[in-house]
Amino acid sequence: DFVEIFPQIPVVAMFARLDLDTAAAVVRSGASGVLAESDPVAIIGGALHAAIAGLAALPRQIALAMSDRVPEGSTYDWISQEQGEWLVALAEGVTVGELAERIGWSERETFRMLGDLYRHLGVRNRTEAIIWATRHGLVG
Repeated sequence: DFVEIFPQIPVVAMFARLDLDTAAAVVRSGASGVLAESDPVAIIGGALHAAIAGLAALPRQIALAMSDRVPEGSTYDWISQEQGEWLVALAEGVTVGELAERIGWSERETFRMLGDLYRHLGVRNRTEAIIWATRHGLVG
């Protein structure tokens, strides 16, 4: 995956036909922006500048549709305080073994519980979970 191999290079994807599922999949894959091929050059340039600055660029209707999929309320309305603490620990570099010891579970059970949390968040791995936690204000 290009974005995983070259995380320092911002990616803005362009599609002939852009829909919500495609845009969401591309953003989950690490792209900084998603545009339609028919967008004016000024919009494309702006999206590239935004990506270089570490910002995302999406058509408004796609961003609104994506936001409809995120539950309203605080982060702790949809994950527990304990799960938030796990994410903070992972972001601090704690290993799963160390986390298991802290919370009093076996390493195997901790891996299983983290996997359940990742699925709940819609992420695939520890790195994406830490990014999710950062975006939701759990990690500074």
